[in-house]
Amino acid sequence: MPILNQLQKNKGTLSSALGKSLAEKVLKGEKGILNEAVELINYDDKNVRAGAAKIIEIVAEKKPELVAHPCGTGQLFIWVILALSLKNMRKKYFPS
Repeated sequence: MPILNQLQKNKGTLSSALGKSLAEKVLKGEKGILNEAVELINYDDKNVRAGAAKIIEIVAEKKPELVAHPCGTGQLFIWVILALSLKNMRKKYFPS
Protein backbone atom coordinates (compact mmCIF):
# COMPACT_ATOMS: atom_id res chain seq x y z
CA MET A 1 0.00 0.00 0.00
CA PRO A 2 1.44 3.40 -0.92
CA ILE A 3 2.27 5.50 2.11
CA LEU A 4 0.05 8.33 0.81
CA ASN A 5 -3.07 6.28 1.54
CA GLN A 6 -1.80 5.49 5.02
CA LEU A 7 -0.81 9.06 5.84
CA GLN A 8 -4.11 10.50 4.62
CA LYS A 9 -6.04 8.33 7.09
CA ASN A 10 -3.96 9.33 10.12
CA LYS A 11 -4.05 12.61 12.00
CA GLY A 12 -2.38 14.05 15.06
CA THR A 13 -0.51 11.64 17.30
CA LEU A 14 -1.57 8.71 15.12
CA SER A 15 0.21 10.35 12.21
CA SER A 16 3.38 10.67 14.27
CA ALA A 17 3.17 7.02 15.31
CA LEU A 18 2.65 5.94 11.71
CA GLY A 19 5.62 8.05 10.60
CA LYS A 20 7.78 6.33 13.21
CA SER A 21 6.54 2.91 12.13
CA LEU A 22 7.25 3.64 8.47
CA ALA A 23 10.69 5.03 9.35
CA GLU A 24 11.51 1.76 11.10
CA LYS A 25 10.63 -0.10 7.90
CA VAL A 26 13.02 2.15 5.99
CA LEU A 27 15.74 1.41 8.51
CA LYS A 28 15.14 -2.30 7.97
CA GLY A 29 15.69 -1.90 4.23
CA GLU A 30 12.47 -0.69 2.58
CA LYS A 31 14.03 2.39 0.95
CA GLY A 32 11.09 2.89 -1.41
CA ILE A 33 9.15 4.31 1.53
CA LEU A 34 11.80 6.98 1.94
CA ASN A 35 11.55 7.95 -1.72
CA GLU A 36 7.76 8.23 -1.41
CA ALA A 37 8.13 10.38 1.71
CA VAL A 38 10.35 12.83 -0.15
CA GLU A 39 7.79 13.13 -2.94
CA LEU A 40 5.05 13.87 -0.38
CA ILE A 41 6.93 16.63 1.45
CA ASN A 42 5.00 19.26 -0.58
CA TYR A 43 1.61 17.53 -0.54
CA ASP A 44 -1.40 19.79 0.11
CA ASP A 45 -2.62 17.88 3.18
CA LYS A 46 -0.67 18.95 6.27
CA ASN A 47 -1.09 15.53 7.90
CA VAL A 48 0.56 13.88 4.90
CA ARG A 49 3.40 16.40 4.96
CA ALA A 50 3.92 15.92 8.70
CA GLY A 51 4.00 12.14 8.39
CA ALA A 52 6.44 12.30 5.48
CA ALA A 53 8.65 14.73 7.38
CA LYS A 54 8.63 12.44 10.43
CA ILE A 55 9.84 9.53 8.30
CA ILE A 56 12.69 11.58 6.85
CA GLU A 57 13.59 13.04 10.26
CA ILE A 58 13.84 9.67 12.01
CA VAL A 59 15.81 8.08 9.18
CA ALA A 60 18.18 11.08 9.11
CA GLU A 61 18.79 10.78 12.85
CA LYS A 62 19.42 7.04 12.87
CA LYS A 63 21.02 6.48 9.44
CA PRO A 64 22.07 9.83 7.98
CA GLU A 65 23.86 8.08 5.14
CA LEU A 66 20.48 7.10 3.66
CA VAL A 67 19.49 10.75 3.44
CA ALA A 68 22.74 12.54 2.68
CA HIS A 69 24.96 10.11 0.83
CA PRO A 70 24.55 9.54 -2.92
CA CYS A 71 25.06 5.80 -2.44
CA GLY A 72 22.11 5.63 -0.03
CA THR A 73 18.89 6.44 -1.83
CA GLY A 74 20.58 8.71 -4.34
CA GLN A 75 20.85 12.45 -3.73
CA LEU A 76 17.86 12.32 -1.39
CA PHE A 77 19.04 15.18 0.77
CA ILE A 78 19.23 17.48 -2.25
CA TRP A 79 15.66 16.54 -3.23
CA VAL A 80 14.38 17.33 0.27
CA ILE A 81 16.02 20.75 0.23
CA LEU A 82 14.69 21.43 -3.26
CA ALA A 83 11.17 20.37 -2.25
CA LEU A 84 11.20 22.61 0.81
CA SER A 85 12.58 25.53 -1.22
CA LEU A 86 9.85 25.16 -3.84
CA LYS A 87 7.21 25.07 -1.12
CA ASN A 88 8.53 28.31 0.39
CA MET A 89 8.71 29.98 -3.01
CA ARG A 90 5.14 28.92 -3.79
CA LYS A 91 3.91 30.44 -0.51
CA LYS A 92 5.84 33.65 -1.08
CA TYR A 93 4.93 34.29 -4.71
CA PHE A 94 1.56 32.52 -4.96
CA PRO A 95 -0.19 33.03 -1.62
CA SER A 96 -3.61 31.43 -1.27
